[in-house]
Amino acid sequence: MRVQISPGSVVDAPLLYVSKEQIVAIMPSSVPTGRSVSVRVQTSRGQSEPATLTLVPQSFGIFSSTASGAGPGAIQNFLSDDSYPLNTMILPARPGQTVVLWGTGLGAISGDDAEPAGGTDTFPPVEVFVGGRPAHVAYHGRSPGSAGLDQINIVVPHDAPTGCHVPVVVRTAGGVISNTVSMAISPDGQPCSDPLSFHNADIATAQGPSKSVTLGAIKVKRVQSGDAVTDEGIGWFGTYGLTEILNSRGVFAAPSLGTCTVDQFRGTAYAPPEGLIPQTVFPNGDTLAFTMGTSQRQLMLQSGMYNGPLSGGSLPPFLNPGTLRIENTYASLPGQTPFRFNVEMDISSGVIWTGNLPGSISRAQDLTITWAGGNPDAEYVQITGYSTLPGGGAGAGFVCSAPVSAGSFRIPALVLGALPAGTGKLQVGVVGHKRVNQPASNLNALYLSYTVAESRSINLAP
Repeated sequence: MRVQISPGSVVDAPLLYVSKEQIVAIMPSSVPTGRSVSVRVQTSRGQSEPATLTLVPQSFGIFSSTASGAGPGAIQNFLSDDSYPLNTMILPARPGQTVVLWGTGLGAISGDDAEPAGGTDTFPPVEVFVGGRPAHVAYHGRSPGSAGLDQINIVVPHDAPTGCHVPVVVRTAGGVISNTVSMAISPDGQPCSDPLSFHNADIATAQGPSKSVTLGAIKVKRVQSGDAVTDEGIGWFGTYGLTEILNSRGVFAAPSLGTCTVDQFRGTAYAPPEGLIPQTVFPNGDTLAFTMGTSQRQLMLQSGMYNGPLSGGSLPPFLNPGTLRIENTYASLPGQTPFRFNVEMDISSGVIWTGNLPGSISRAQDLTITWAGGNPDAEYVQITGYSTLPGGGAGAGFVCSAPVSAGSFRIPALVLGALPAGTGKLQVGVVGHKRVNQPASNLNALYLSYTVAESRSINLAP
């Protein structure tokens, strides 16, 4: 098998890994940058159709713990010359500590790409941002003894936000912004604490004799766009091992307070990812039942999740301010305990998004969002936005978390610059959350969340 790069003279790319589903190869350093190249796979049975790539001098990709390019990064805490534990929620870094980011894409080398690097090549400078703060870069280059593997050694900024999901991003000298991953940071290196993530008791349960924790998550959301109001809900239940918890983006995939995370997507609209992979493990019940006052709604179980609209069509608006009651009853199956709960959550009227947006938003400048109202003791502000490439098909979106009491938040140019020029949406609202401890005998905890947001159309300038 060969991976061939053209146009011009055909060059073979050194192969690192081949399986039925994936081929990993190194882009040869001899291929000129600044133009499009074609990539083909040649086997004994023939040649694939070409894939066209744009080749630039640098475009760093940070590895993640799940190999998805998102969520917790493949980041190691430097403790000593022979101790580099993986950064996780239970082994976070401290401000001022050196950590190692693993990835690829720092650029061409002078030697043979297929040979283990000696670590002597120099590369154009890069910038690394941790929670939006610039970090000191102590080293960036090939990892000595490895082919195609790059590492960036940084010092965690002393003013970096603390939390379990602090975003990390790299920007090259040419202005190319990497994917966003996260890392855990605590003031003293002890297990991190994050009001937007798992409760420490649930992580402790996953570390205990059972080596797992059984959790539920239910989220309801209201979005107002002009005069139109939509209400929706989603819920799931599952048993998760410690590794699944540590490799996740938290319960509801919210970045730590005061920070933003960015995702790429395919399609015409951005749906922020969920934190845990939904997996129902109990006997399937018919519905999740929601009650507000005298109004009722139900969500049916579909593909392991409860998911669907709570208003729209013939259904009037449902998620008005007040107390929401949520019930679920599972039929009893042989050898299993019936699973039932009845919980309540108070839903607020949200915040008022103040100020107007410019007709064309610069991706090179911070964008300040302001609001009024909200409950600082029980809610935080969530700002989400996205834009798509002209013609649709793909784009990028972001999620920012901010304290209600701040009254304003600046979306960094680093975040806006990671989005393509084009049209999209911006949402500003509050998120309230609540953890119910052991609402049923076979459910360790149930996480509840509501969002009340306003959506506006945006145009991001080239």
